Amino acid sequence: MNQIKSFIKKNHWLILISAIIIYIVIVFISLNIKYNNFEYRGMDLAIFNQVFYNSSQGNLFHFTIHPHSYLGDHFTPFLLLLLPLYSIFQSPLILLLLQTIIIALCTIPIYLLAKHSLNKTWALILSMLWLINPMAINMNFFEFHLLPFAIFLLLFTIYFYQKKNLPLFILFSLLSLSVREDVFLVILMFGVLALIQKRKIKWILLPIILSIAWFAMSQMIMKANNPGGSYKFIAYYNWLGGNSMLEIAKNYLTHPLAIIKHLFMVPNITMLVLLFIPFLFIPLLKPKYLLLSFLVYLQFALTKSGGGDLILKTHYVALFIPGIIASFILSIKLICSKNTVSTEVLNDDEERRWETNSKFIKILRDNKNLILIIIIISNIYLLFILSPLKIGKENKTVNINQINQKIKQELLEYIPKYESIVASYEFLPQLSTRAKLYSLNYAWQGYKQLSYSPYEIPKDIKYIYVNFDDVIGYDLQYIQKDEDKKYENSYLNWKKIFEEYNLSPLKIIDAYGIWKYDLDLSPQSHRKSGTGGIPSVEEDKTNIEKNNLLYEIIDTEDKNLKITNIENININNEITFLGWNQNRISEINELDNTEFQLMPISLYFKKNNDKIENNYQLQLNLNNLNSLNNEYNKIYPLTYGFYPTSKWKTNEIIKINYWFIVPSQFQKKETKCIINLVRLEGSLSLDKNLLIIKNYEKIEILKPDINIVW
Repeated sequence: MNQIKSFIKKNHWLILISAIIIYIVIVFISLNIKYNNFEYRGMDLAIFNQVFYNSSQGNLFHFTIHPHSYLGDHFTPFLLLLLPLYSIFQSPLILLLLQTIIIALCTIPIYLLAKHSLNKTWALILSMLWLINPMAINMNFFEFHLLPFAIFLLLFTIYFYQKKNLPLFILFSLLSLSVREDVFLVILMFGVLALIQKRKIKWILLPIILSIAWFAMSQMIMKANNPGGSYKFIAYYNWLGGNSMLEIAKNYLTHPLAIIKHLFMVPNITMLVLLFIPFLFIPLLKPKYLLLSFLVYLQFALTKSGGGDLILKTHYVALFIPGIIASFILSIKLICSKNTVSTEVLNDDEERRWETNSKFIKILRDNKNLILIIIIISNIYLLFILSPLKIGKENKTVNINQINQKIKQELLEYIPKYESIVASYEFLPQLSTRAKLYSLNYAWQGYKQLSYSPYEIPKDIKYIYVNFDDVIGYDLQYIQKDEDKKYENSYLNWKKIFEEYNLSPLKIIDAYGIWKYDLDLSPQSHRKSGTGGIPSVEEDKTNIEKNNLLYEIIDTEDKNLKITNIENININNEITFLGWNQNRISEINELDNTEFQLMPISLYFKKNNDKIENNYQLQLNLNNLNSLNNEYNKIYPLTYGFYPTSKWKTNEIIKINYWFIVPSQFQKKETKCIINLVRLEGSLSLDKNLLIIKNYEKIEILKPDINIVW
């Protein structure tokens, strides 16, 4: 045991560097798996990668996902310092690696801060605690952002503030400010902290003047690069009215009770509690450095919806961390003090002796080793329950998920590296190393982010790579919360792209599809079928084998309508299920390297006389005939989102073609297929693995069931 203690004392830096390397290796391997499984669906990784790529090509800060300069979103000159490293590899993975490295390297300034206030052993312990902090892990796993770099720089800023090294304090303040415009909220509070600690006037005025000047400059630059001519995120704060910072500030000042009530909303209380849980609320013992986080707290608490646990799951927690860690270290110093009187250096000239006769502090001092053990155990526990660490047995959907990932990956190979493309959320990162990339969610909305300005897809687009499952997310995220009915007709934006942009389907498998620019596709060939100007089945059977229509609107007078399996099932007195046909599989539904089995089926529905107010979706349930329980189910968008049920016309017949992927447990077996129309209520949320998922609060199944034996 003595040899171990001796080794630790002599090799602090070796142990620390080894822990940093282990963290980087383990986490980056996990991030690679997440990336290859298409689990980056929050757009930020794709946005940053496209900004870095275009900047590396000489088009600084340009990107097309939100079509303007990134300087119109955030003022981030720090990006230019990382650009040489990115230019070597030009991949989203290098950004994830850089983020992992900088989060791991935060242990170094934490070590220096703790060593300054305590000793080397405590410095090693407290710095390594950072590597199992769930907030650090969550930041690492949620997309890519520049704010983690601010943590590293701000911790050094605090260190040089404590060491009273003004030149290095100013240098690291400037570097911190360069990461993003809202870092000024932290730097500004250094001036307030210096005032409370009665430091010299230069320590008070310099950070205040520097931060305000930087923020003013950043606002001018962002407004100049934003087509709307304003700070786009101001929309989060105008819940009391006002369209400018001055108007909003005036409304806040004239409605103090409303502001106080807002600050005590449940999401804001939740945010505060969760911030301190990994530190067992110990930073509250020495709270002065928490001042650095005060304006950051207001930044989130004063948004319309408040803070909430989302702050702790994402990069938004970054600017809270430096102040909390500084207070945490000083609180540990208080606990570890041998005497009941501790000395705190406040300025160059004086020391104030602070006596504490608190029984609570004495109890903490007497049990400091136990407290350390509790902190370590609680962080490990929180790491398992609040971070993306995956534990537990694999579930039944693993096999189908693996097939889906292989299909997605192989479909990517059909898209040339530098061609312009519009894509679904999950495909954006892999496609973002190119000059022109557009997002299907904004194409569907028809509006830019936080704006009423139109989001336009250029006519020279060459590919679409879509997961139609996104349509269900749009309904949950936008339509169900659309009081002004802003998105009621957004489906028409999709129809326009797929039907009028000279695109024809290249591959359609399950809910995945690739459309490719077709030079020979003339506008005159467009019909009311839903796949970009392809003739209907009845008009051109050769073409349908090649192009596979997704859906058709069929006239009730059409005498050529042939339904092999007639059902005539009434659903909710709104829709009649007429029956189904076994569909055909062609090369458009096949891949070269990935084996899978499809259930090709055509479903026929007829709109009854009643008005349909809801947008129904389709739920597929599969089970073996000898089993009473549904072993597999998945929800698909009805008509792939091109023609919502709320827009169906009376007596129309809607034919929808599906090519469902069949899980391996149902292959080569007689399978009972139960199809339901469902009405979904819910929202999008982040799960434990920091994946954006559909959170169904209610799934209303419309009876009777549609039973098909396959």
